[in-house]
Amino acid sequence: GETLLPPRWSLGYSGSTMAFTDAPDAQRQLEAFLAECAARQVPLSSFQLSSGYSSSAAGRRHVFTWNSGKVPDPDRLAAAYAAAGVRLAANIKPCLLVDHPEYAACAAAALFVGASGAASAAAAGAPPSSGAVFWPSTPSAAAYSPE
Repeated sequence: GETLLPPRWSLGYSGSTMAFTDAPDAQRQLEAFLAECAARQVPLSSFQLSSGYSSSAAGRRHVFTWNSGKVPDPDRLAAAYAAAGVRLAANIKPCLLVDHPEYAACAAAALFVGASGAASAAAAGAPPSSGAVFWPSTPSAAAYSPE
């Protein structure tokens, strides 16, 4: 078969820095960066959100969450980037830390990869010694939502 071309936006400049999302005022810095690119006519196509946007008060990365202290209005942030024609890409980890706010619900739903031929510690309710568990690539894990 033929090689498919990637979307045009994916070939442009993609910004990323942990400095913005790790800052206490992450949303302000992300919006200021967008404005600066426009002012300097930098053709920004996408921006990779480093995982600081999802960090807990203790500094732990909790995927699929927003730190509302750093990003108080994620809808406004996403709308600003969309209005500028910039695609946002969230940095997510393929694992869930045991102190994640949705850990117990995910463990109860058996959404974690278990040991071959044995029940996983996470499914049994015991936190793994590594402090994190990995998401499988299954429809049930992909469809999980706490709502």
